[in-house]
Amino acid sequence: MTEVYEICSKITYLRKQNNISEARKIGHDALIKYPNDKNIKNACFWVCYTEIKNTIKNFEERTKSQKNVEFNGKEISDINNAIYCIEWFNLPNDNINKYRILLLLIIKYIKHFPQIFVILTKNFDSLFIEKDFIPFKAENNKESPSLAYKFAKVLSDIWIKNIYELPKKIHYQTIITIMNNIIAKCKDKSDSKIWLYLNLTKLYLLLENYKEAQNLAKIVLDNQRQNGWAWGCYADTLNDDFNSKKIFYCKGISCCQDENFSTRMMLNLAYTLVEQQNFSYATMCIKKLSEIYKKNNWNLKPKLKNLLKKTWYNPNIDITPLKKFIQSHSDQAENLLYANKKTIYGIVERTHKSGKGFNVYIDENTSIKVNKHLLKNTANLPQVGEGIILTITEKNDPLYANTCVFKENEKIKIQQGILKVKTNANFGFVNDIYIPNYLINQNYINKNVIVLAIRKINPKRNNLSWTCIKINLS
Repeated sequence: MTEVYEICSKITYLRKQNNISEARKIGHDALIKYPNDKNIKNACFWVCYTEIKNTIKNFEERTKSQKNVEFNGKEISDINNAIYCIEWFNLPNDNINKYRILLLLIIKYIKHFPQIFVILTKNFDSLFIEKDFIPFKAENNKESPSLAYKFAKVLSDIWIKNIYELPKKIHYQTIITIMNNIIAKCKDKSDSKIWLYLNLTKLYLLLENYKEAQNLAKIVLDNQRQNGWAWGCYADTLNDDFNSKKIFYCKGISCCQDENFSTRMMLNLAYTLVEQQNFSYATMCIKKLSEIYKKNNWNLKPKLKNLLKKTWYNPNIDITPLKKFIQSHSDQAENLLYANKKTIYGIVERTHKSGKGFNVYIDENTSIKVNKHLLKNTANLPQVGEGIILTITEKNDPLYANTCVFKENEKIKIQQGILKVKTNANFGFVNDIYIPNYLINQNYINKNVIVLAIRKINPKRNNLSWTCIKINLS
């Protein structure tokens, strides 16, 4: 034991002197003599950690004035060799959470070293602490993804793309468990989590678990309906429901402002039409695809080449009807997906500082956040108090919106009166209508004003009261 202690002390001393090559040599010789000694393995772990750290530091110094520079062959080899050694040590995690420290060191470049996921997933249960599930706050108050989110996103990306044959090294159930765990715990915004749901969808598709894939694709689609790829992703999950697949692929294609982004869906639509024996429109899709590839000087993909060789393919076909065909089927998509949608009236309660959306007041219990892109009859952000006809799902998710003529009802009213504000108070009243501080203009106090008010629940008194959302001089 005394010899082991001396060996470990010497390895640690050399490491702290940054004499990594000598520390590695002594560690190597010691592990030949004591292959199962955890203390020697632990000392060697930190030698490997330091080697990775030094290599990353040298890489960053070498490339600090350059962009999009990759690790060179020696740097990749040095880091991978250190990772292989750490994997061979097979050490349990400890009180200082050595594997979390390793993850923090390499997270920025982790996609370049997929082998490290074999180690980290094995130690996943103790890998993260509570703050790792909370997004980082930058100086400009913008959010950066949490450590756990970054880990899950890159891990699933690599697994799905079969980089480094990761599916052979990490069981798919391990990936699913980790992804679900991180989705449930991470505090990242819902819009960010969508990309984790998307990767889970792709994973289930690879496993041909179409039911789970469809449920997840629906979550993605509800959030990304303006993007064609989200409709295409949902269509992918429908397996042999070819009629529905056709409709959703058409919807995805029609959502693409640039036809270059529609190629994958156009190809899948062609295959779907072939399954339905609709060779005429399948031919049109294939010919349209060929034109896009030719225009961009792209190499034809093997699947497209295969379709071009089919006996039923007619290169002289007129593809003019294809546009109408796609649009007519696209128009059926939302009715098919949201069978129980409904239309309701509301008014704009507030607009978002980002300029990207607004909240629509429906009643005292319902205010719905609407993204600007859902507006159908205007490209401009509506003003507070403007009427909105909103089409929503049975879960109150907005599908699309149209501005309309304002109208009063029992929950929305316009009233005229004197704005009264008590001394040193940061709020006021017009008759029975509460005027919040941010709406009070000092020039309006004790003057006749017109207010637009909505009925809301007062959180302090837990009763219904009127709150002003817009005020002007009479």
